Amino acid sequence: MSLIPRPDPEARERKMAIGSFVATCASVFAVRALQWEAGEGRGLFDSLVFTFVLIGILLSHELGHYITARVYGFRLSLPLFLPIPVWIGTLGAIIDVREHPKSRGALLAMGAAGPLAGFAVIVVVAAAAMARGLDPVLASEPLVLSTPLLFSLLGWIMGGGSQISTSDPLAFAAWIGCLVTAINLLPFGQLDGGHA
Repeated sequence: MSLIPRPDPEARERKMAIGSFVATCASVFAVRALQWEAGEGRGLFDSLVFTFVLIGILLSHELGHYITARVYGFRLSLPLFLPIPVWIGTLGAIIDVREHPKSRGALLAMGAAGPLAGFAVIVVVAAAAMARGLDPVLASEPLVLSTPLLFSLLGWIMGGGSQISTSDPLAFAAWIGCLVTAINLLPFGQLDGGHA
């Protein structure tokens, strides 16, 4: 019998996951608000939109892994988001595989589910950015981004421009989502491509 109750590891994990999520949201918002305010006078609203959309893309990616693992009956930790107070405000998120899948097919499904779920959200966000009909590249743009194939295809389908502006919160969040997904598909170690 113990005089001091032992902490519940599941409750501790939930608190860490929630804390990292809130810290990452705050980090992304603060970094973008400072960059837009200092650069082009963008308001807090654009920073809030960027934060909501980017975190939504990352969260859908991680939930794709988590839900697939539950379907196949193996355990993962809750997503742990990684705040960093530079560039976009986050390094993404990680999930710890607590129990190896019973088959290679389950591991492949878990590895592929995250990028597919995230990609579905990216397509919707990119299409919404193009449907807004904004001038995608401004003359004073401090950083000109390369155009992902997704943006070129959507631009062709929707009959609009396909270049991305860091000043548009939807387009820039979709571009970051494309970049993170492409990196995550590399066939190395703990990346999703490595699992596949």
